[in-house]
Amino acid sequence: LLFFFFMVPFYILVTRYLGLKDNILALILPYLVTAWYVLILRTSFSQLPSELMEAARIDGAGEWRIFFQIVLPLSKPALATVALSFILRYWNDWFLALLFINKDTLYPLQYLLYILMKNISFLASNPQTTGIALPAQSARMAMAVLAFGPALFSFLLLQKYFVRGITIGGLKG
Repeated sequence: LLFFFFMVPFYILVTRYLGLKDNILALILPYLVTAWYVLILRTSFSQLPSELMEAARIDGAGEWRIFFQIVLPLSKPALATVALSFILRYWNDWFLALLFINKDTLYPLQYLLYILMKNISFLASNPQTTGIALPAQSARMAMAVLAFGPALFSFLLLQKYFVRGITIGGLKG
């Protein structure tokens, strides 16, 4: 019941007011900024030594230069943690496509795998296909590898920053 109090206004906002039905932005915008990402980045930024920023200001650097040349390079662990969470959230999401996308050309891979599994389950339970061996388990395992491969690859790329970024974002400064 509580689900409908949040989901119905969210659906109306995205489809009617923002006009994002059957639009790729319907898959991107809802998860773009979350409180968890803001919390990690804010904590990471607040733990940076203020002396560095003050020294840069004395040397004549503006706020944008300080941000791009001092703050961002020092915040690589937190940025990598947010990037990994962001990548994994989008890669594993099929629910937004279920709600907002009707064109087959815009379906993300996870939603296609969801549809494929539904079709395999339907065929396996259909009385007309009894006696026919369907490769349901093989298809599930192949889909698991397909769904897990890019996530594993992105984790391995960002692994060295991940633990450091979580601990930096979780400490109080």
